[in-house]
Amino acid sequence: MYMCLYQILGSQLTGQK
Repeated sequence: MYMCLYQILGSQLTGQK
């Protein structure tokens, strides 16, 4: 369950940079 949240957060973080 946390993996999904982690992936979404990572995607946004990497996308912002």
